[in-house]
Amino acid sequence: MTVRYGIGLGGLWLAALAGCTEPADGTAATGTPLLRPVDAPTAAESSDPPAYRLERVGPSGLSVAVPGAERVLAAAPLRGGTVAFVTHEGFDGTLALSAGDECRTLDTAVVPELAVSPDGTRLLYPRRAGDDVELVLAEPSRGRREVVGRGPTADRPVFRPDGEAFAFVGTNAGGLASLFVIDGPGPARQVTNVGLQGPGLPAGFVPPPLRAGDLAWDGGRLVYPAPDGRRCEVDLAAARGTCAEVRP
Repeated sequence: MTVRYGIGLGGLWLAALAGCTEPADGTAATGTPLLRPVDAPTAAESSDPPAYRLERVGPSGLSVAVPGAERVLAAAPLRGGTVAFVTHEGFDGTLALSAGDECRTLDTAVVPELAVSPDGTRLLYPRRAGDDVELVLAEPSRGRREVVGRGPTADRPVFRPDGEAFAFVGTNAGGLASLFVIDGPGPARQVTNVGLQGPGLPAGFVPPPLRAGDLAWDGGRLVYPAPDGRRCEVDLAAARGTCAEVRP
């Protein structure tokens, strides 16, 4: 699944689409979720997030509105036809689940950024908790929810293709935004900027990806473009990252 995220942890808003785009030929299977803009395009420098109306493809092939999803910031399809979506309520929103004609709230104070496991059963999302951000791993069909990361930053989650691990951007003990991975029992494991301290950017600092969608798993590595255009590679076993200029 190609997933794009709406990131609202400060600064600019990015595209808030997550596997819910309309097919180019206008046809789709019954139940397919669609996001349609409800406002004029948002200027790039605006702090206002773009809002969408969530619809589903009905049995007739025509799209029908999902109740309670008139202004949506992000959405993602789960297994069994359920759709998770974040509604527009100020800077953050409410995370809800829609299945058929039923809709229920899953969480509040949610930052509109969703990652779905490859099998469609689990959901990662950040939410605000006072001055911190929590990264939550939820399995809605079983009513399970667990905080797997917390700090000034805990966002941009992405699952490994086999669904058995995931990475996210958190804050290390030195106050630097860094990559963390959960790939087994126990707490998150820091894999970039280990031992480095702020303030400022010390020598050897590896910047995190700007978007979760920039992260790609490549065997035992994570690769992504840095905000300055360099290519970054992270050796997960060694917990070490490097960035280099991209040569033509």
